[in-house]
Amino acid sequence: MVPTHAEADGKGPSRRGPRLDFLDGLRGVAVGLVLAQHVGERTFPAFAAFTHSSVLLGQMGVMVFFLCSGFIIPASLERGRADDGRIRRLAAFWRSRFFRLFPLYWVSLAAVLWLALSGSYGPPTPMGTRDWVANISMAQMLIGFPNALTVYWTLAFELLFYGGLSALLLVGMHRRSVLLSLGASGVCLALALGAGSLVGATPPTGAFCLATMFTGTVFHRWQAGDIRLRSLLACVAAALISGTALLCAAVLGTPQPAQMPLFPAMLTAWLGAYAVFAVGFAMRSRRLPAWLLRLGTVSYSVYLMQGIVLVVIAPLADPVLTAVVWVVATVVLSEATYRLVERPSVRLGRRHARRGARTGTSRAPSPSSSASIRTVVSMSTAEALRRRARDAWHLVLTELSRFGVVGAVSFVVDIGLFQLLYTQTGVGAVMAKLVSTVVSTTVAYVGHRYWSFSHRARSGVRREYAVFTAINAVTLLLGLGVVYLARHPLGQDSALVLQVANVGSIALGTVIRYLAYRQWVFTAPRTAEGQGQVPAAALGDSRTAA
Repeated sequence: MVPTHAEADGKGPSRRGPRLDFLDGLRGVAVGLVLAQHVGERTFPAFAAFTHSSVLLGQMGVMVFFLCSGFIIPASLERGRADDGRIRRLAAFWRSRFFRLFPLYWVSLAAVLWLALSGSYGPPTPMGTRDWVANISMAQMLIGFPNALTVYWTLAFELLFYGGLSALLLVGMHRRSVLLSLGASGVCLALALGAGSLVGATPPTGAFCLATMFTGTVFHRWQAGDIRLRSLLACVAAALISGTALLCAAVLGTPQPAQMPLFPAMLTAWLGAYAVFAVGFAMRSRRLPAWLLRLGTVSYSVYLMQGIVLVVIAPLADPVLTAVVWVVATVVLSEATYRLVERPSVRLGRRHARRGARTGTSRAPSPSSSASIRTVVSMSTAEALRRRARDAWHLVLTELSRFGVVGAVSFVVDIGLFQLLYTQTGVGAVMAKLVSTVVSTTVAYVGHRYWSFSHRARSGVRREYAVFTAINAVTLLLGLGVVYLARHPLGQDSALVLQVANVGSIALGTVIRYLAYRQWVFTAPRTAEGQGQVPAAALGDSRTAA
């Protein structure tokens, strides 16, 4: 996997405090899980059977890597002087990424090519010259070419994440981590619910990889004090719920090859990765063992070199001895490649960065910029109007995104609880639907009350819940009326036409519910200091409250 913080000074963890050491510790755990998976499944059949049926350790390690990347990449992207422009920040970020990633990657690719030409190794998919050339880009999987080494697949997702954050930086949305995480989770849920039926394809579980990285950015914003804890917990819950739904649709909904891991193995790996990261994040102020920090420092080398070691060193007669030799050889080779390739390339990149910034390092901040940090500058009427419009637009976007997430969660609760009650407990269909509707409506109310519209004034739970239920009943009747109108008065019996009417009624009901909630359930926003403005912190915004 990609380096994050360990190589920042090129000398390991000794020059850093424990505040970010936890990332190296987590990356050490992650690469240990990946190495255990690849070594164990090749030496012990019982271990392979266990991991493929119960918990896929390699997948767990990869997801921990993705969470670590999501945590640290925003800080890397936003690093620099306050007066640096967006293009300059992007150039510095991609220069740093290039020197961190590509030199060692190209060394591993050259080794894999040499092994393939010598007949010692065969790629998972037969490869021609174009395939090998495409692998130089590290993005081969994104452009339809096979990976020369299986572990390369994660690097393509890393590059995709970097590109997405870079584009968001250009449009000024890179700090809206809560909105981005919830949006990514919403995409996962949409793929789970609609990909198979609409396009006849298996939902891509890779969407959860990106959602996980965006969730990692929310941890970063919370540590920086930009968002509230409930926003972080909501993003984690949304990611896990949507990821579970996506995995159900992808694995349980379609036939799988015999060698593919079972559903429980993948699910426990995903849930376990979040648990591992949460524990490591909670212990971020504690000192970690030096060996674990060192393993995290060289984890990128370990990740790339392990596959080469498993090819070069043939299995021995004793499986335990084979596992020990493979692990020791991987660690030794990784330490060598870190010292000879990875660390020098990082230092070279830093020298280039210092050379480019040398002309501006001695420039002191101007009095006007210093004053802008200490004082609030008076704004013109036009600027005040623009700011009010911008804040209003942000408020609507925040409400809409949360409204959509809560609606999706309540929908999953409704469907899942009905299925559970009707198929597992013997409850009748009508009673099962009644219970699932009441529970999902309550879940929706709680989510909207304490999250979607938490910044709005409260008028009492009994009144709000009664009006909330009445609005949902009215929109339900409206949906039934639209479908009835299409079927009977208009005489349409085509499944496509009726489905269009159904989707239209859902869209119309969603708009009505959102507007009605704002108007009658969750009334006008609370004002800050009598100025009629919604506090930024009340929104759980990804920006710091001014």
